[in-house]
Amino acid sequence: KKMNKNFFKYLYSTRLMSVVIVAFAVAMAVATFIENDYDTATAKVLIYNTKWFEGLMLLLAINFFGNIFKYRLYRKEKWAVFLFHLAFIITLIGAFITRYYGYEGMMTIREGEVSSEIFSDKTYIDVRVDNGKVMKNYSKSVLFGQLGKNKFKLKDDFGVDSKIPFSIELTEVIPKAKEIFIDDVKGDTYIHIVESSTGQRNDVFLKEGEVVNIQNILFSFNKPVDGAMNIIVKGGVELLKPMMNGKYMEMQTRKFTDIRKDSVATLQIQKLYSFDKLSFVIKEIKKGKIIKKSAPKNEQQMYYDALTFKIKSGNKEKELEVEGRQGSVIGPKRVSLNNLNFNISYGSKLIPIPFGVKLRDFQMERYPGTNSASSYASEVTVLDKDIIFDYRIYMNHVLDYKGYRFFQSSFDEDEKGTVLSVNHDFWGTLITYIGYTLMGIGMLFTLFLRGSRFKDLSSKLKRLSKKQIAVFALLLGINLTAISQDTHKHSEVNTNIDVTKFVVKKEHADAFGKLLVQDFQGRIKPANTYALEAIRKIYKKDKYKGLTAEQVVLSAQLSPNLWSKEPIIKASATKLGSKITKELGIKDDHISLMQVYKEGVYNIGERVDASFKLKNALRNETDKELINLDERVNIWSGVLAGSLLRIYPKPNDSNNKWFSGFDDKTFVEQDTMVLKMHQFYLRSLAKGIATDDYTDADKFLS
Repeated sequence: KKMNKNFFKYLYSTRLMSVVIVAFAVAMAVATFIENDYDTATAKVLIYNTKWFEGLMLLLAINFFGNIFKYRLYRKEKWAVFLFHLAFIITLIGAFITRYYGYEGMMTIREGEVSSEIFSDKTYIDVRVDNGKVMKNYSKSVLFGQLGKNKFKLKDDFGVDSKIPFSIELTEVIPKAKEIFIDDVKGDTYIHIVESSTGQRNDVFLKEGEVVNIQNILFSFNKPVDGAMNIIVKGGVELLKPMMNGKYMEMQTRKFTDIRKDSVATLQIQKLYSFDKLSFVIKEIKKGKIIKKSAPKNEQQMYYDALTFKIKSGNKEKELEVEGRQGSVIGPKRVSLNNLNFNISYGSKLIPIPFGVKLRDFQMERYPGTNSASSYASEVTVLDKDIIFDYRIYMNHVLDYKGYRFFQSSFDEDEKGTVLSVNHDFWGTLITYIGYTLMGIGMLFTLFLRGSRFKDLSSKLKRLSKKQIAVFALLLGINLTAISQDTHKHSEVNTNIDVTKFVVKKEHADAFGKLLVQDFQGRIKPANTYALEAIRKIYKKDKYKGLTAEQVVLSAQLSPNLWSKEPIIKASATKLGSKITKELGIKDDHISLMQVYKEGVYNIGERVDASFKLKNALRNETDKELINLDERVNIWSGVLAGSLLRIYPKPNDSNNKWFSGFDDKTFVEQDTMVLKMHQFYLRSLAKGIATDDYTDADKFLS
């Protein structure tokens, strides 16, 4: 009895709570680093989905529950603290329901098409075993990471009268496996073919005796196939027998030579072949072998995971490689062994939903003069028996229907299709939100509750003498001054010119802030709101070097070359990682526009494109920060160019769109005076900065 009493005393103690909270925080921090360096799946395998992590949350819930009775928090005078503890327990219950009963997935729809099923967020290994007469099915949810041991094993027997034992064991997992060719004089003979029909280089290694499909055209090597590009190499003679008319080009002379369908021609090495829409080069013929390795991060969305299984039955065994990934369903691979047929597949499952979603139109908006997306949206129609309605899904605008929530997640490369993230967790979400609400109320009233720690601190503070408060304020002031000086010191890197000497006077900038502008979403707002939002987005603060947002926006238009060298763009070195940070030369978590471009090339363009194409669930911290950095870069580019400052409405415009003072084609037909006035205004600002006389500038602003 005494042992039980001591056990529960410790279980409900604040000491245990402190230990568990610290352990929980450390686990979350480690998981964040793992997710950033590897992927979300690895963080789930090692931390989020483990039993010990669940145990930490369960201990916290038990501890909070025990403290309610230990300290009699259910008393009237303690109701705010009681509410806080109860809210935490309710939130954990909601998380439990979400974890075990809710599910997520992805819905892909092309324009004009209807979908009523989603790809599961979870991945499965599906096994079908048969002997030609009887069939047995197995399915197991799996999650594989890039660290640690990935395990899967299935043991059973097959048959009714005579049992045939078998086992299937996972021996290797290569996430996002990319084929790499390695030279080996003892290896097989390969033909190296390079094509770029999709705009990206595609290296294909065709093994002797095999056939491959390249952009829907078959290529064979010493294995003639009707309707294929047959390459024949025998006795040192290299020939090509094409299945359609085409030509090849000499790289140096640019001379073309025609090739006839089904004719036998000498194979041309290092020359450009063109057949209809397919162009390719035969690089070389050499010996080697193909191995698989995980692709670099910026290429991973193009590849599938490769799983190798060892299958045993009786005294026989075979290996089988299966490809698949989250968000796709691929047909099974088959192998026969000991009179049994084994069909194994890996990937998501298709989950039906009780209504259809039709994509009427996918819409993409880009930052002016760039290919980077500023926003994208899906115009959909929900089709459910007698209920039909239209809806627009875009950033932070979710479609809620029958317990399903649809979020805008990604899009197809040709921008003719959308990818929607789907969540089905009505009760888990509802209970969690109730917990959040109660927690907010409890925390708020805890500040004013008599006898609380906050009230105790407040009363002690009131008892401090005026002399003590003065000393405290002095010390605080000294620290704040030091911090301010240090911040100013760091903000002056990468430029030798003090931009604060070439800025518009604050009084005029404040007056400019009252002007109405139209943002990219079509909303009308004061210029000071637009400027403040822009600077907060770019710099993450309201002011830059003591300058107001309006001063920065106006001055940047006047001296874009000067301001392009200012380290004003927020760039988190921790989230981007050491490699990207070093490449861009990021210091103090800020970067200039000039650092993002080298010789006119956008340094992070390819990385940003790769991150954008990833589904939200697959994006790690680096992907998210790259997308955010790209947005900041484009906003700052628009500020420098003046293209985002839409001051002028165009009369009788069908979309009521406003334009900047640099939109020549917009105004040239109606009133060139608008363009002249904008130029006059900028010149008057430059004059005002030089002479401190803003008479003309005030006149034009008026």
